[in-house]
Amino acid sequence: MKALFFGRFGDADVLSYGDLPAPALDAQSVLVAPTFVGLNFADIYRRQGNYVLQGEAPWIGGYEGVGHVVAISADVCG
Repeated sequence: MKALFFGRFGDADVLSYGDLPAPALDAQSVLVAPTFVGLNFADIYRRQGNYVLQGEAPWIGGYEGVGHVVAISADVCG
C-alpha cells in the first residue's frame, strides 16, 4: 500500500512516501482502503513526537479519512 510515513520524530524532512506492507487484521478489525485522507495538526504533533504513538515505526500519517471497507475480521459485527 502507498503511505506517507515516518520512522523517527522530527521536521517534515523525516516524511517519506512509498510502499508499506498492508496491515494485518486482528480479530476485531476492519480494513479500509482510503479514498481521501486528511492531514491535520495532530499529524504534525505526532511526527514531532509531541503525541503518544502506539506500536513500532514506521508510523503512518493521516488519521482522518474516508474510504471503502475491503476486509472484516470474524469477530466484527454490526
